[in-house]
Amino acid sequence: ADYGVKKSEIGAMAFVMVPYTFNFIWAPLIDTLNIPYLSGRMGRRRSWMIVIQVLLLLSLMSFAYLDPSNDLFMIAALATLVAFLSASQDVVIDAFRTEYLPKERYGEGAAMAVFGYRIGLLIAGAGALYLAEYIDWNIAYLVVASFMLIGVITTLFVSEPDVSRPEIAQNRDAKTWFADTVLQPFKAFMNTHQKWLTLLLFVAFYKMSDGFFGRMANPFFLDSGFTKIEIANVTKVFGLGMTLLGTFIGGVLLSKLGMYRTLFIFAILQLVTNLTYIMVDIVGHQIWALTFAIACDNLVGGMLATAAIAFMMRLCQSEYTATQYALLTSLIGLGSIMMASSAGLVAEHYGWITMFGMSGVLGLPCIYFLVKLRNEQYLFENDKL
Repeated sequence: ADYGVKKSEIGAMAFVMVPYTFNFIWAPLIDTLNIPYLSGRMGRRRSWMIVIQVLLLLSLMSFAYLDPSNDLFMIAALATLVAFLSASQDVVIDAFRTEYLPKERYGEGAAMAVFGYRIGLLIAGAGALYLAEYIDWNIAYLVVASFMLIGVITTLFVSEPDVSRPEIAQNRDAKTWFADTVLQPFKAFMNTHQKWLTLLLFVAFYKMSDGFFGRMANPFFLDSGFTKIEIANVTKVFGLGMTLLGTFIGGVLLSKLGMYRTLFIFAILQLVTNLTYIMVDIVGHQIWALTFAIACDNLVGGMLATAAIAFMMRLCQSEYTATQYALLTSLIGLGSIMMASSAGLVAEHYGWITMFGMSGVLGLPCIYFLVKLRNEQYLFENDKL
């Protein structure tokens, strides 16, 4: 926008995020293929991590040498490459975390994953804007890109998870390779979890209530009379603090209450807190109302994300961690995206209150599917049901 790019062209850039929805397609390759030389010295997970992180570092730095006024196509292509590499990094790091931690530490690991993600958003969002405002965009990209070095250094010093994974056999026909590499992780998931369809439906619906109106939040705030500065201060700065607090509360409750109770309580809270926006719509431009709604929503959102990550880690098998985890995260994203596309139409034709009411209704299916899974003791081991 600073360089005069049209709003329609900026909006079309949303398509660069497509790799995040379909990273489970190439996850089997990351799960089973070794990188020549590096995998022998570092292990499969760490070798994939280091290669992807270095490529991300170089790709992000490349933005500093492009001009949006003249190189928009190149910027779109580069952004798609960054999204592909970042989605791939998610695959390998999610698998690494699942294999590296013992099951009793999954809650803490999930909390730290959400914490790191939110800090990253703050650095790449507000941090980049400050640098661009007081220096320029080129320096902003170079500085933000340099933060990838944290991942590179950590990867070099951390140890490889001690788990056994299937190797890709040589000299196989394409059909056999596809069956063993791509289909087998999904078959193994279905064989391990008798109620696999109920599990997948639960995962797909767990954050759908939240995801339904997420894209319409800012238009709603503006329509309610709040200024951009008020929205930034309350939803970004204060909201981030509430989200981070929620992630750690979620990790503590997971260890104290167990997986089933935590998932159930958080699902109920998600349904209720999303309805606080109805109060904002009724009272109008009142900072206290917006602050209360954001506090409730972001606090529960952080707790919800921690529980979802910990539960998905529990569902994965060590032989196919990357593929199975990528499938589960894609389900969450795909379900939310599909439903969110209709939120604007509901708000436009029936009003904001109806839209937020629908978000509450969308929170009910996950509660139903969770209750159906209650007797699957292996999913909720050590839980006091």
